[in-house]
Amino acid sequence: MDNDIIINKLVQKSQEAFIVGIEIYNKPTIRYRVEGFSFFICNAWELLLKAYMIKKHGKDTVVGIFQKNENFGFRSQ
Repeated sequence: MDNDIIINKLVQKSQEAFIVGIEIYNKPTIRYRVEGFSFFICNAWELLLKAYMIKKHGKDTVVGIFQKNENFGFRSQ
């Protein structure tokens, strides 16, 4: 699979995780909103870091092999 495709998917997922984290934090009715915010922000950072590592050093630097999965986009095996 082309590195640019993987990088774009990881960046898109990172942006979505960041937005979800902000949305959860801004909802005062959710009890564990700080914990949910922390989870999604850390996930966004991790995805962005993987995209950066693939761009700089190639996909072999990221643990696992990315395969296309029809249901979930990409999965690591």
